[in-house]
Amino acid sequence: MKVYRVKGTDNKVELLEITNDGIVKVKNLATNEIIEISEQAFEIAFEPTEYKFIASVSPRAQVQKQEITLADIDSMMENAQIEIIELFGKCTMVAVQLANGFVLTESTTSQDPAHYNKDTDTQICLERIKQRISELEGYKYQY
Repeated sequence: MKVYRVKGTDNKVELLEITNDGIVKVKNLATNEIIEISEQAFEIAFEPTEYKFIASVSPRAQVQKQEITLADIDSMMENAQIEIIELFGKCTMVAVQLANGFVLTESTTSQDPAHYNKDTDTQICLERIKQRISELEGYKYQY
């Protein structure tokens, strides 16, 4: 994290972003207020510091989640955009776009169109996608 000091004071801010249109976003470390200023004003008012930031975290916030749960995955699916396509009378394709924009796809195909059931095949695809989400999210909880 890049920390800057307001010139002439002990106030410190964290540099969050410098946009393409010259807007600088900083967070006041004392108040957590987000401030947007021009790049020119930032250069005039702030100077880099060697300040080492150690987050003060409440004991409650220190408790970290240890695993992904079915409820987490269900919540992700509820907030996702889902597209279901039937092809050739015997194939189902399901695409799920998660809230963050990541897309997962699955498909099923019946050899015999007489045994094809779009609803059943859709559920199979959705369960496979949920399993993949579980695997992908699991990396967060590795030690």
